Amino acid sequence: MAEEVKDKQKMLKKLEQDLEKLNIITRQFNIFKVLKSEEYEIRHSNFLAWLMRPNENHGLKDYFLKEFLKSAIKDYTNNVEIEVKLRDIIFYDFSDIRINREDNHIDILLVSYKSKFVCVIENKIDSGENGTQLSRYAEYIENNFKEYKKLFIYLSKETNNNELIPRSIKDKTVYYIPMCYEQVKDVINNVLKFKSSNLNNEVKIFIEHYKKNIERYIMNNTDEETKNIIIIKKQ
Repeated sequence: MAEEVKDKQKMLKKLEQDLEKLNIITRQFNIFKVLKSEEYEIRHSNFLAWLMRPNENHGLKDYFLKEFLKSAIKDYTNNVEIEVKLRDIIFYDFSDIRINREDNHIDILLVSYKSKFVCVIENKIDSGENGTQLSRYAEYIENNFKEYKKLFIYLSKETNNNELIPRSIKDKTVYYIPMCYEQVKDVINNVLKFKSSNLNNEVKIFIEHYKKNIERYIMNNTDEETKNIIIIKKQ
């Protein structure tokens, strides 16, 4: 009987320790949580646009931009439906690139006059496509950037498959490449791994917080120890 009491006391103490550990984890400071930006598409688009701009104060130049586009396109570079190829991204000069937000309602619009390149990024976290918006964006690009190579990206929490997303405009079909936030996280990992020396401490912390924000609030990823604690707490 005494042994049973001791075992129960040990179990309760362990549970108490696990719950305290979970409380510490969930209380950890994250600037995006403080700003209540965990899932808001507009704020994610703003942050991504900031990272993409070569002349911003992050010190990355065009590294993030090129890695992001390469990640989107790598599995489709041999697809005849996609105009822009991996080699194009590698050799493009993006020194003049404009990264616009909400230009004609497009979440992120990339335009390089020097490289004759234009890219539409539609960012969806919780909502799906609104009516015919993908077709409207594609039609706007076709009408205004006739001589440019065009890339269309549909960024979402996750992709169920790797199939291109077709949209009809006038007498042709354009194709959006599906991209997920796990790819964005992987690009950020590369930034922190290979370009850490280019970042000042404040920028590095900012980017690290954004990566954690993606993992916890968009990808719903936690480490195994935390998952086990959460399961125990629910029980």
